[in-house]
Amino acid sequence: MKKIVALILALALVLCACVFASAEEGKVYRIGISQFAVHGSLDNCREGFLQGLAEEGISEENGNLVIDYQNSNADTSTTALISDQFVSAGYDLICAIATPSAAVRALRRDRDRTMRELGIEPTDEQIRAMAD
Repeated sequence: MKKIVALILALALVLCACVFASAEEGKVYRIGISQFAVHGSLDNCREGFLQGLAEEGISEENGNLVIDYQNSNADTSTTALISDQFVSAGYDLICAIATPSAAVRALRRDRDRTMRELGIEPTDEQIRAMAD
């Protein structure tokens, strides 16, 4: 379990570094996080993502990050609404946690502009570990 969490954190760190490689001094990043449901493994994905950003110096505590976290409580119509709101808000990055959130983003992608998007999935081992 610890290896899986470490792997997710490392992946989140690498992805954050790639997304924000051109970090500007004084820039405040706006990120929308769409999580499909409350679940331990999905919560770990979100926390690992935010930890990876913090390790790169990007956090709400540092004043250079604004997070809009939305949870659709396993309702796909709410997931679609959240996706539309994030696109309308023009966030720097949209992070979709779990397959339904990522699938809605893929189907509703704004093709007229470049959006930075990231999908995060828990592994089967994480899900089984949470069930124990």
